[in-house]
Amino acid sequence: MASLQTSWQVDFWRSLIVPLLTLFNDCLLHCRPKQSHNYPKVPTCNLYGPGSKEIQEWGYPAKIAMTKPPYKNHILLSKYKLHLDDSSGPPPLLPNGLTIVDAIADYLRLFHAHVVQVTPLLRQQPHSTYYP
Repeated sequence: MASLQTSWQVDFWRSLIVPLLTLFNDCLLHCRPKQSHNYPKVPTCNLYGPGSKEIQEWGYPAKIAMTKPPYKNHILLSKYKLHLDDSSGPPPLLPNGLTIVDAIADYLRLFHAHVVQVTPLLRQQPHSTYYP
């Protein structure tokens, strides 16, 4: 009896984990194919032009852009999510008249656009078992 229960548990977890791992691998391979790294997380950072409130890049492209001479006067914001916690004290003043909420909203807007763009691509992958 115990071996049947163990077998059932293994099958149950396998049915949950395999689709999640497949989706994860699909994202690594297809979501940002122009990236040269294999790290599965995207840094929370925004790149703004000098004196501008308009976000120009987010995530890894923002970090990479800051290493190039044309972007030396641009502003890279990071670690701003920490200030959502009220116990961390008053939020710092950000450059260009931005607020913590502005930075987070900009990041989430571009992240959302990326997800909307990539989701149909993932559904087209023949090896993806996550999507029906």
